[in-house]
Amino acid sequence: MREYDFFPDFDKEKERLLSLTKEINVFQIDDLKQSINIAFNSSLAGGLFKSEKIKIDEDVIENIKSFAKATKIEIKDSFFDIGNAGKRFSGFSSISGYLGPSVKYEETGSSKSIKKYEMIVELNDKISRLIEWLSFLDNIRDYKFIQLAISEIGNISDEEIEVNIEFPKDVYVDAENFPKVSKNICEELNKNYARKMFIPEYDNTISDFRRMPLSTTPYIPSTSMLPLYNSSTESIDAIYDFIDYDVLEKNDKMIISFTIKNIKVGETMVFPGNIIIKNKIESIDYSIISKNSKNKHSGKLMIKK
Repeated sequence: MREYDFFPDFDKEKERLLSLTKEINVFQIDDLKQSINIAFNSSLAGGLFKSEKIKIDEDVIENIKSFAKATKIEIKDSFFDIGNAGKRFSGFSSISGYLGPSVKYEETGSSKSIKKYEMIVELNDKISRLIEWLSFLDNIRDYKFIQLAISEIGNISDEEIEVNIEFPKDVYVDAENFPKVSKNICEELNKNYARKMFIPEYDNTISDFRRMPLSTTPYIPSTSMLPLYNSSTESIDAIYDFIDYDVLEKNDKMIISFTIKNIKVGETMVFPGNIIIKNKIESIDYSIISKNSKNKHSGKLMIKK
């Protein structure tokens, strides 16, 4: 059984944010004379290519102020002063996006003004990322990612092994109820953690249910992708596409079922994917029947707290 101990160390991330906030707080931009000279030279371009002073969005200011307040950092009045940092049109991207070529800008102004602006942008992005990570983890706080395997401990190999796992309907986390993921953390989650969440980990002494390595990685759509789908349910179904379970609903129970074609003597075979349930029960029921077994084997699997 896995919980979410494989996610980033957010205490360290918070310390990095505190350090960056303090660095910006004491950062000194260029003197006024240099800023005026650069601003004058930039204005000579004129027209379409004229430099425009960058204004920090109010949402960015409020985001950083909220973080500073929560972490008890008193930011200076000059914290958001970025001197003569600006931008000007420099052409169009050679790569067309969904709405056509995107506009490209280049930064203008003194080197320190630009650096301070980039530090503020970095700080805001990292604060947003941290907030969204913590929100996602809060949504799965009561989830258990259960990893199971089956072993043949008899004297002969077996075939057509049907495995059923049963538990109350209200504890199963299906595609529809899996938390949506915001775009700021979606790429990182998919790249580093989705496989750990949904695919059992095992060494070369254990066989994969599929008898071959997975060629794809579980993919979690972000909330920004939802308009591309007919519904949020259809979108989140992508998470479960690779899992080879049959999920059946029977009265107030959910039954996860799959069949193993064959298993050798002494072989241990991992289940097709981790089972995700809410942390409301102490055990789940299982039953196993097979071609070479005269009896149905059943029992309870205790869930580690």
